[in-house]
Amino acid sequence: LWIRNNRIERTDAYTAILVDNQDNTELSYIEGNYIVGLDDTTGDSDSNAAIWTTGFTCVTRNNKIKNFKYGIVYRNNLTGGRFATPLCDYNDFQDCTSGISIYSNDGDSSVALVGNSFNGVTTRVDPLAGFDAGFIGCRCGTKLEIYQAAAPTGGTWAVGDRQINDTPTAGGAIGSVCTTAGA
Repeated sequence: LWIRNNRIERTDAYTAILVDNQDNTELSYIEGNYIVGLDDTTGDSDSNAAIWTTGFTCVTRNNKIKNFKYGIVYRNNLTGGRFATPLCDYNDFQDCTSGISIYSNDGDSSVALVGNSFNGVTTRVDPLAGFDAGFIGCRCGTKLEIYQAAAPTGGTWAVGDRQINDTPTAGGAIGSVCTTAGA
């Protein structure tokens, strides 16, 4: 499945693109779309999303998303593991309450979210009442590098994965390196 190079403007507070991929093992791609929502506050659920997918075989990249409560929602319980493959990269989020929402039900999952930009976004990565699974960072070969103020307390990591302090202070640590693989 490819959803590519569309311009979508919502006139209500519902999902613009919905992909049910939970039983699919083949990759689907949503890329290069320009998606504008009605507003970024309506709705208490994740249904006010530009892109909503139920599977982790859906790659979202190079989309421009504006004015939604949730930019991109990955809703199908990501479970244990370290995902070093592209999932949600190089998207541009503007005026959204949450940029990327990844639901994990076990706290042992790690996904690097690479090259996304967030302008006027309240929460860049939202765990949707689950555990943190998405981390702003990059993939360096088979290694993950994440950018946040402290070492992660959840997720699955490999020896050599790194956390870089994105709010360094004089005399403070520059980051940390995983020395024991696992969760």
